[in-house]
Amino acid sequence: RQRQMCIRDRGVSSGIVIALILGGAGCSIPEVSLLNSIFKKPMVVTFVLCILLVAIGTGFAFTLIMP
Repeated sequence: RQRQMCIRDRGVSSGIVIALILGGAGCSIPEVSLLNSIFKKPMVVTFVLCILLVAIGTGFAFTLIMP
């Protein structure tokens, strides 16, 4: 029987995993489409960029703290 492996077991760093989780949760397609129907496009673009920058920054910080 084959053992299930997470991406962490395959050599991906913890910072990348954290960035993936934060970015995926913060910028999911249903969330962005809902926000797009409520707000104007510049506000949605700003929101998505802020979420992605925070996710990337947190990923870098997490990699520096926990290599």
